[in-house]
Amino acid sequence: MAPFVGVTEIICGALILVGLSTRLACVPLLIDICVALYSTKLVTLMKNGFWGTLHEARTDVSMRLGLIFLLIVGGGSFALDARRAATAMKAMPEETLPKVSESTSRPENGSLRELALFFLRLGTTAFGGPAAHVAIMEDGAYAPPPLALS
Repeated sequence: MAPFVGVTEIICGALILVGLSTRLACVPLLIDICVALYSTKLVTLMKNGFWGTLHEARTDVSMRLGLIFLLIVGGGSFALDARRAATAMKAMPEETLPKVSESTSRPENGSLRELALFFLRLGTTAFGGPAAHVAIMEDGAYAPPPLALS
Protein backbone atom coordinates (compact mmCIF):
# COMPACT_ATOMS: atom_id res chain seq x y z
CA MET A 1 0.00 0.00 0.00
CA ALA A 2 2.87 2.42 0.76
CA PRO A 3 4.29 2.37 -2.80
CA PHE A 4 0.83 3.11 -4.20
CA VAL A 5 0.38 6.06 -1.82
CA GLY A 6 3.88 7.34 -2.59
CA VAL A 7 3.34 7.23 -6.35
CA THR A 8 -0.07 8.88 -5.97
CA GLU A 9 1.38 11.68 -3.85
CA ILE A 10 4.28 12.29 -6.25
CA ILE A 11 2.19 12.26 -9.43
CA CYS A 12 -0.77 14.23 -8.09
CA GLY A 13 1.53 16.66 -6.26
CA ALA A 14 3.45 17.31 -9.48
CA LEU A 15 0.18 17.86 -11.37
CA ILE A 16 -0.97 20.38 -8.76
CA LEU A 17 2.41 22.08 -8.76
CA VAL A 18 2.31 22.78 -12.50
CA GLY A 19 -1.45 23.34 -12.57
CA LEU A 20 -2.40 20.49 -14.86
CA SER A 21 -5.76 18.89 -14.04
CA THR A 22 -5.61 20.46 -10.59
CA ARG A 23 -9.15 19.60 -9.52
CA LEU A 24 -8.82 16.01 -10.67
CA ALA A 25 -5.44 15.61 -8.93
CA CYS A 26 -6.92 16.87 -5.64
CA VAL A 27 -9.36 13.97 -5.32
CA PRO A 28 -6.81 11.14 -4.73
CA LEU A 29 -4.81 13.40 -2.42
CA LEU A 30 -7.92 14.23 -0.40
CA ILE A 31 -8.67 10.53 -0.04
CA ASP A 32 -5.05 9.96 0.99
CA ILE A 33 -5.02 12.71 3.63
CA CYS A 34 -8.40 11.63 5.04
CA VAL A 35 -7.15 8.05 5.43
CA ALA A 36 -3.95 9.35 7.01
CA LEU A 37 -5.89 11.50 9.47
CA TYR A 38 -8.18 8.62 10.37
CA SER A 39 -5.49 5.98 10.72
CA THR A 40 -2.91 8.02 12.65
CA LYS A 41 -4.75 10.69 14.58
CA LEU A 42 -7.47 8.44 15.99
CA VAL A 43 -4.79 6.55 17.92
CA THR A 44 -3.27 9.87 19.02
CA LEU A 45 -6.66 11.04 20.26
CA MET A 46 -6.93 8.07 22.60
CA LYS A 47 -3.33 8.44 23.76
CA ASN A 48 -2.74 12.22 24.04
CA GLY A 49 -6.23 13.64 24.35
CA PHE A 50 -8.07 16.25 22.31
CA TRP A 51 -5.60 19.16 22.48
CA GLY A 52 -2.55 16.99 21.87
CA THR A 53 -4.23 15.54 18.80
CA LEU A 54 -5.13 18.98 17.49
CA HIS A 55 -1.53 20.05 17.92
CA GLU A 56 -0.20 17.03 16.02
CA ALA A 57 -2.86 17.17 13.28
CA ARG A 58 -2.50 20.83 12.36
CA THR A 59 -0.33 20.17 9.30
CA ASP A 60 -2.62 17.40 8.06
CA VAL A 61 -5.71 19.56 8.54
CA SER A 62 -3.99 22.48 6.76
CA MET A 63 -3.15 20.25 3.79
CA ARG A 64 -6.71 18.98 3.71
CA LEU A 65 -8.13 22.52 3.72
CA GLY A 66 -5.69 23.57 1.01
CA LEU A 67 -6.76 20.64 -1.16
CA ILE A 68 -10.42 21.48 -0.63
CA PHE A 69 -9.66 25.06 -1.67
CA LEU A 70 -7.90 23.88 -4.85
CA LEU A 71 -10.76 21.50 -5.57
CA ILE A 72 -13.26 24.36 -5.41
CA VAL A 73 -11.23 27.18 -7.00
CA GLY A 74 -8.90 25.35 -9.38
CA GLY A 75 -5.34 26.07 -10.37
CA GLY A 76 -5.55 29.81 -11.04
CA SER A 77 -4.31 31.99 -13.84
CA PHE A 78 -0.70 30.72 -13.81
CA ALA A 79 -1.71 27.06 -14.15
CA LEU A 80 -1.01 25.17 -17.36
CA ASP A 81 -4.75 24.52 -17.68
CA ALA A 82 -5.44 28.27 -17.76
CA ARG A 83 -2.72 28.88 -20.33
CA ARG A 84 -4.01 26.03 -22.46
CA ALA A 85 -7.55 27.44 -22.25
CA ALA A 86 -6.28 30.93 -23.17
CA THR A 87 -4.55 29.64 -26.29
CA ALA A 88 -7.68 27.70 -27.22
CA MET A 89 -9.76 30.90 -26.82
CA LYS A 90 -7.35 32.80 -29.07
CA ALA A 91 -7.68 30.13 -31.73
CA MET A 92 -11.51 30.35 -31.73
CA PRO A 93 -13.23 32.52 -34.31
CA GLU A 94 -14.54 35.79 -32.84
CA GLU A 95 -18.22 34.98 -33.41
CA THR A 96 -18.02 31.81 -31.30
CA LEU A 97 -16.50 33.54 -28.26
CA PRO A 98 -18.91 34.17 -25.37
CA LYS A 99 -20.11 37.73 -24.99
CA VAL A 100 -19.17 39.52 -21.77
CA SER A 101 -21.18 42.54 -20.72
CA GLU A 102 -19.58 45.52 -18.99
CA SER A 103 -21.40 44.79 -15.73
CA THR A 104 -19.89 41.31 -15.40
CA SER A 105 -16.33 42.21 -16.33
CA ARG A 106 -13.82 41.84 -13.55
CA PRO A 107 -12.10 44.89 -12.08
CA GLU A 108 -8.54 45.60 -13.00
CA ASN A 109 -6.21 43.74 -10.66
CA GLY A 110 -2.76 44.72 -9.48
CA SER A 111 0.32 42.99 -10.76
CA LEU A 112 1.80 39.87 -9.24
CA ARG A 113 4.85 41.92 -8.25
CA GLU A 114 2.68 44.34 -6.25
CA LEU A 115 1.00 41.46 -4.46
CA ALA A 116 4.33 39.79 -3.65
CA LEU A 117 5.77 43.04 -2.30
CA PHE A 118 2.66 43.62 -0.19
CA PHE A 119 2.88 40.19 1.43
CA LEU A 120 6.63 40.54 1.89
CA ARG A 121 6.07 43.83 3.71
CA LEU A 122 3.22 42.29 5.70
CA GLY A 123 5.34 39.34 6.76
CA THR A 124 8.44 41.33 7.67
CA THR A 125 6.90 44.31 9.44
CA ALA A 126 3.77 43.00 11.17
CA PHE A 127 4.92 41.40 14.40
CA GLY A 128 1.76 42.42 16.28
CA GLY A 129 -0.38 39.50 15.10
CA PRO A 130 -3.77 39.79 13.38
CA ALA A 131 -4.47 43.33 14.65
CA ALA A 132 -1.28 44.64 13.04
CA HIS A 133 -2.06 42.81 9.80
CA VAL A 134 -5.53 44.39 9.62
CA ALA A 135 -4.07 47.81 10.36
CA ILE A 136 -1.53 47.42 7.55
CA MET A 137 -4.20 46.23 5.12
CA GLU A 138 -6.49 49.15 5.96
CA ASP A 139 -3.72 51.74 5.65
CA GLY A 140 -2.52 51.43 2.06
CA ALA A 141 0.05 54.20 2.54
CA TYR A 142 1.93 52.38 5.29
CA ALA A 143 5.68 52.43 4.84
CA PRO A 144 8.10 51.04 7.39
CA PRO A 145 10.56 53.55 8.84
CA PRO A 146 13.85 53.76 6.94
CA LEU A 147 16.80 51.91 8.38
CA ALA A 148 19.50 54.13 9.82
CA LEU A 149 22.85 53.02 8.46
CA SER A 150 25.53 54.63 10.58
